[in-house]
Amino acid sequence: MTLVLGFLRPRFIERSLKVLDADEKVLQVYLRDKDDTNGHPVSDRVYFAEWVPYRLVARDYDAGKWGVWHGFSWNPGLRRRRDYQLLGSFGSLDPSGKKLPWEIEREASLFYRKHDFVAAILAEDCGPGYVRHLGDDRHVPEVRGPAAVGSR
Repeated sequence: MTLVLGFLRPRFIERSLKVLDADEKVLQVYLRDKDDTNGHPVSDRVYFAEWVPYRLVARDYDAGKWGVWHGFSWNPGLRRRRDYQLLGSFGSLDPSGKKLPWEIEREASLFYRKHDFVAAILAEDCGPGYVRHLGDDRHVPEVRGPAAVGSR
């Protein structure tokens, strides 16, 4: 198997674009496998955007101490610029600069939930997804304060 820019399989951009074009309320298309979502539930139902199968990522998922998530993720995936522009900036979710990066990610998830967005995941069940999560407990450094807000 040939790796394409560190990805496991090619043509994920074309497939993801088909999904985004088919439904304006799909915020992003995950590139990970449905069994590689940190426990975030994925629908059993398979949808099609032309010839591209995809599933929806659950909204209102209670991840225990991590809070409630609605599908938005900073993990690799395809997104639209206009949906980012709707939010304005991630810094707007933490004007005091006191939140951790994952808390801002969760707040973004809630923001998009309130705007009725949903996340999708490519559903070619015969493969490992297009990327694999390798980070486990390694995270982006958790910097707090004005420098953290300015870096977003």
